[in-house]
Amino acid sequence: MKINLRRRDLLALTAASCLPAANAFAQGATYPNKAIRLIVPYPAGGSTDIPARIIMERVSQILGQPVVVDNRAGAGGRIGAELVARAAPDGYTLAIANSSTHVLPAALHKTPPPYDSQRDFTPIGRTLIASVMVMVNPQLPVKNIPEFLAYIKANPGKVTIASPGLGTLTHLSGEMLKLRTGIDVPFVHYKGDVAAMTDTIAGHVMAIVTPAGEQQHKAGKLRAIGVTGSSRMPGMPDVPTIAEQGVEGFNVVGWNGVVGPANLPKPITDKLNKALVQALQAPDVLSQLREKGFVVSTSTPDELERQIRDEVALWRDVGKKANIVLE
Repeated sequence: MKINLRRRDLLALTAASCLPAANAFAQGATYPNKAIRLIVPYPAGGSTDIPARIIMERVSQILGQPVVVDNRAGAGGRIGAELVARAAPDGYTLAIANSSTHVLPAALHKTPPPYDSQRDFTPIGRTLIASVMVMVNPQLPVKNIPEFLAYIKANPGKVTIASPGLGTLTHLSGEMLKLRTGIDVPFVHYKGDVAAMTDTIAGHVMAIVTPAGEQQHKAGKLRAIGVTGSSRMPGMPDVPTIAEQGVEGFNVVGWNGVVGPANLPKPITDKLNKALVQALQAPDVLSQLREKGFVVSTSTPDELERQIRDEVALWRDVGKKANIVLE
């Protein structure tokens, strides 16, 4: 009799231990059965919002449910990110993430954001990447990175570099260039790309680090002399990478991805990742994104998780060496 009781208890315990996995599987099988909310933590019509809407229109078709874009701008994207960090882990509240929401605050801010970028989210997948380019005013007599570095060293105090803001990815890319090459050149920080670009074209500053100078390069208003990343930009194949020009380990790029709250069930995460990849492989989606200058780059959830972790460590090190601490 005792043996039978123990067997029955064992069977009950075994069945109970299988319930979480069974529930997760069931969630994945029926998901989604209502509209999904995608938080874009920047204003409508911007460089993060536009590709998100293009991609999510196709994701909606693949999943068979609406994906409603909800723009929640503020605090450099951290307000929108916090909303997702506090949401239920059911797959119905997601967000666009990038280095401004998930890397730089953790790496550089004296007061961290009200969420942990590695603990409070479930990475789903990367969608896009964007190289950063070093550009100069055409009056500057340099055509590549080695000439630029040589000119700065031979003409101390004559070159300043514009950036769209202190602690931005573009600013940090410039600081990394300084650290890797030993040049001593000051930055002039602006409130956004437009003002920084305008002053560089006017010659008030002679160089700029920016992700958005392809049109100015093609029009001859500025000269691109090097891009970050491991490959040349599709729209500017004549401009070599900085790594090609002798500065090794300069593969940093901007990126966009999709995340959910922590503890999102794996079947739901996998289904969302599969839908993202499928959407980004669609010829019409690729065409729309390329036409607007975006470079598609998909990933697994694990790859995006590693990227966030590695970039936090990278920029924390650069910030420490360059003495950059943000409030």
